[in-house]
Amino acid sequence: MADFADATSSLPYDGGEAVVGGVILMELEKQNNDYESGLAEAAFYQSVANRCNADPSTCGGSKVVGLVASAPLEMGHDATIEYLTTLQAAAPNLVGIRQGLWVKDASFFYDEGFRGGLSALPAFNLPFDILVEHDQLSYTIDLATALPTVMFNLNHLGYPTITNATNWASWLDGINKLAALPNVYIKLSGLPQTYDAPGWTGESVVHHGGAQQSLRPNPNLNPSFHDPHRNLYRTPHRIPRPNPRPDRNRISADDFTPYVKAALDAFGAQRMNYAGIQTQIQTQTRTQTQT
Repeated sequence: MADFADATSSLPYDGGEAVVGGVILMELEKQNNDYESGLAEAAFYQSVANRCNADPSTCGGSKVVGLVASAPLEMGHDATIEYLTTLQAAAPNLVGIRQGLWVKDASFFYDEGFRGGLSALPAFNLPFDILVEHDQLSYTIDLATALPTVMFNLNHLGYPTITNATNWASWLDGINKLAALPNVYIKLSGLPQTYDAPGWTGESVVHHGGAQQSLRPNPNLNPSFHDPHRNLYRTPHRIPRPNPRPDRNRISADDFTPYVKAALDAFGAQRMNYAGIQTQIQTQTRTQTQT
């Protein structure tokens, strides 16, 4: 937490400087995504939240404003209801559920147990952060269409393969079809991870030439996806670390710009959330979102 606070202490954008108001802790994929491990992880995150919120100085001045946890949704509807009831008691800062489906085959998206588990989320006012590869977008479209009351948040722009332009058309088609579904949102995040050769640095991504604004906080993006009824919470952000192989090909924001622009054009600012920090940069946006 202290490292995060230090790395985000100054986030410039065209209108001034963004202010970190709080962070959301997000689950990491586990080898065993079962009942016990999910609860243990969420309880740990809640302990971090309790410590940081009681004394932010121990966490670099940052408060934890939410947790996104995992859940074994494939257990089905009733079992998921029971699990989420226990989870909320153990982690009252819970604001969402996430599961990495990029490791699943097509059949999992159509599994009755999994879909039943997803259908339990609206009763708890929890969105589903869905992590898929670009070639799984068609399954994601079917899933979101079949469950219109579930709010989906597509992580990492659906993992486009930035180094392979031949996938552009299929990725864009999937993004546009998902944008046509009102229960789907999209998260601007993780784009350096889509680059095959890890030849990027934080400096080259954020400050490269004319595209430097594309990965900076945007005051028009929806800052309240995970908790629209309380405060404006942005989703988590993995701080870029220096490239251990500076001799490799570099990637810059120029490479990301077409994907960011296409997603923003498809979903609009109010359905794209920036996977970074909570930013208090536009009072009007906050007020409109809460009403």
